[in-house]
Amino acid sequence: MKLAYDVGVYDGADSLKYLSLGYRVIGIEASPDLCAKLRHQFATEIADGRYTLLNVAIGERDHEVLPFWLSEQPQWNSFDHAAATRDGKSATRIDVPTRTTASIIREYGTPDFMKVDIEGFDHVAVRGMGESCPRYVSFEADRAHCAELVLDLHSRGYTQFSLVEQHHMRPVVLPAVGTLAHVKWSARQWLRWLMRKHPGVHRAIAGTRSALRWAALRRAHREDPHREAAMLRPTLTPMEHQVWHGVSDFVWLWRNVIASGLIDSSWYDVHACRSDTVAPRVSRAA
Repeated sequence: MKLAYDVGVYDGADSLKYLSLGYRVIGIEASPDLCAKLRHQFATEIADGRYTLLNVAIGERDHEVLPFWLSEQPQWNSFDHAAATRDGKSATRIDVPTRTTASIIREYGTPDFMKVDIEGFDHVAVRGMGESCPRYVSFEADRAHCAELVLDLHSRGYTQFSLVEQHHMRPVVLPAVGTLAHVKWSARQWLRWLMRKHPGVHRAIAGTRSALRWAALRRAHREDPHREAAMLRPTLTPMEHQVWHGVSDFVWLWRNVIASGLIDSSWYDVHACRSDTVAPRVSRAA
């Protein structure tokens, strides 16, 4: 049975998807309150050994106890007080034990796939993997660490990378310069820039889009409880069918995402693959 790590379990949607695909799952969640709910939610899978839940935070050293902020918005729980309290949310401090990713891998085995989403500290988990690296890694991209992490992963033998927009789970591909598609894309970036000049309008549109998205997810979940997890995060099997880039083309793509302002109007995941058997399907636009 293949192994998946869910680093930053939150509500368990990703863990549920990985279990439904037949993977044994190691869930890592810092919040004691969320862990209590997850133990109830996955009681059967825990009992039969398919799910292991660790109530620890990922840190740079093992067995430290550090302050951690539980946000009013639980998906924003973080070591970073500013991240936990953004948009005026309140947060409560607790102390949590830490482990490195490498020590967990030594104890539970090298996963085939590792998803990381721990609110601004994904770089700690990814850099801390040690020498036993999974074939696939997924982490949330941020302005401060994304390019550096991709280069670090490349130095460890990861050869192919994909950038995925979280709202619709489609890969980001920039159209070739000089084409009609590029003109349309440029117009959309200008509109995003204009909205950012008027924060109230930008927040209203973003809030409406988020509300509509979550309403659609709830409807889909009532129809098929497994579909929600597939929409929230990349499933394991379709990793084989994504748009992959070599490291230089990916860095070029990421710099364009930053320069165009796309980074300020959505959220992105980076998927990295160690295997050189997956041929890149798209290279840099001419």
